[in-house]
This record gives sequence, C-alpha cells and structure tokens, in this order.
Amino acid sequence: MSRSEVGFLAETEMQVSERVLGFTERRGSAKPQEHRYGRNSPYYQREINRFFETTGVCWYFPEQCVTSESTGARVAEAFCVEFGIQDRDLGFGFFYSRQSPLGVEKCQGACVYDATNGSLRLTQRLAEHFEDVVSSAITIAESNDCVEAERYLRVLLGYVQQLSCSRVEELPGTIPSSEGDWVVIIAPGEKALYQSQDGPITVEVGGYRYTPQGLMYELTPLDPADHNAVWRVVASALQPFHGETKMTQANLVTGETKPLP
Repeated sequence: MSRSEVGFLAETEMQVSERVLGFTERRGSAKPQEHRYGRNSPYYQREINRFFETTGVCWYFPEQCVTSESTGARVAEAFCVEFGIQDRDLGFGFFYSRQSPLGVEKCQGACVYDATNGSLRLTQRLAEHFEDVVSSAITIAESNDCVEAERYLRVLLGYVQQLSCSRVEELPGTIPSSEGDWVVIIAPGEKALYQSQDGPITVEVGGYRYTPQGLMYELTPLDPADHNAVWRVVASALQPFHGETKMTQANLVTGETKPLP
C-alpha cells in the first residue's frame, strides 16, 4: 500500500453492499412518480441487498476531479486494456471511511474492485502498476481528443508520483485483536449487516450480551411500532461495514466499555 501527505492508494479486502431503494414509474406524458420502499409502500416486502466480500484498489486525493466517476472509469478501462481483463469482471464505485490511512478524519474516494464473488484478486496488478495504468489512461484520452479527461488524469498522475510505500502495521486506527476479557464489538447504535436465512439485511445494534452460547447482539426490531420485541442474534451472524461501522471494546466480565486506541 502507498500513501503520502497528499493522499493514498491502497489495495484492500472490502465488502460491497448494494441496495434497491425504490423505483420511478413513467406513464406517457404524465409526471414521473417515485416509489420508495418502506413500511408504508404498497410494494414493500424487505430490502433487496446484494452483498459480497471482494478485493479492490482505493484511492483518495484532495482534488475531487481525480476521484470522479469519469476518471475512475477511465482508469478501469486502461487497466482492462493493459492487462487483458474483461470489463464485466470489474466494478467501479465510491468508498466512504470514518478513518483514513492519513489519520482519523473521514474520507471519500474512488475504488475499482473485483465484481465477482470469490474474487481472483484481479485488481492486485492495478495496485502494483497504478502509475503505469494512469499513464495509459492519459494516452487513450489523448488519442480520443478528450481534453478535460486528459487534464484530470494528469492531475491524478501527479499525485500518484508523490506517493511513498507504507506498511499496513504503521497505519493508525487499526482494530486490535481481542485480549483476555476484552473483546472488540460493534458499538450500540451502529449499522451492520445481518446474514439471515432470507439473505443479508441491514440492521441496527441496540446492545450486546454475553451468554452461555457466547457473545450475542441485541438488535433494534425492524418494526418500530413493536416496542416489546426482543431480537438477539449470535455475534458471528453480524458483519460490520468496513470504514463505516464504529467499533468499541467491551469487557465480558465487568460489562465495561472503552473506545478503541
């Protein structure tokens, strides 16, 4: 992984979660009608959630143009051309993290990831040859007379050339492993992914409890009107959203909690 004071480039394992929030209905010349899924929607059943673990390459720099959708798409295109990869095997999107490798501040950047479940780590070569791939993207944009795209890519190349390598162990904000009676848990009030029998569901953690069956989480009922409902699941069934779900430490004996160092 590489980083510097101007930004970072990282190859990382990640989680990709995509949800269908609703749809827009168009009938002739009538005004389009938007339908949002929810308890009051006649189309509501449950959220449609596509979730899988994969690997990818993330980058963040101060200039917004270098993390735009068009710039990221051109980097992905050049990577496919240079290394003979099918574009259908890659995905592009934006990532958000509460902690960046540059410190504890929030950051949002671009990401090219392996779009297939059970990834073959196709993007590993993108991390290793990122500067060459960006140079190739500049050449492609230049040959197609895409002046603005070429300018943005040259800005990105300038940032990339300033990067220096950094070991993962040196990065701040790393979650420590469990030690003694202290364990790392999902903080109450945070969102997480519950791997239910019907598929993944986004839930909110209300608290935790240590039982003879092990650590369990108490979840906020999906129906807000059901105040008497008690919903507990084993800890292994919940998956935090990397860079988004806040974690904390808890003592299983005393019940104390403390923030991560």
